[in-house]
Amino acid sequence: MVATLLALHLSGAVALGVALLALIVKLWRGASETQPYILLAKLIAAMSSWQFASGLLLAVLSPGMSTLKVCSNIAIYWAMVFVAELVIIRRVQPHALYQPNR
Repeated sequence: MVATLLALHLSGAVALGVALLALIVKLWRGASETQPYILLAKLIAAMSSWQFASGLLLAVLSPGMSTLKVCSNIAIYWAMVFVAELVIIRRVQPHALYQPNR
């Protein structure tokens, strides 16, 4: 079970890396439409939630993991996601779909 969970966790890490790389490519090319950014934001949030849950379960099942190591891994994941989501918000904000009624 641990080996399967580890494989799923690592494949999730690769998928999260690909999503972050796709975000960097979209930013580099300067895509102006907001829909791809919103889709990437949702995808990155979902993948990071999976990484959090599977990593926490792996830490519980692994006898050699310390609390400090688990917390530092969680902090690294959430910092990456926070920066990525912040970049997406800053990119989409000027092109906000919401227009107040006057």
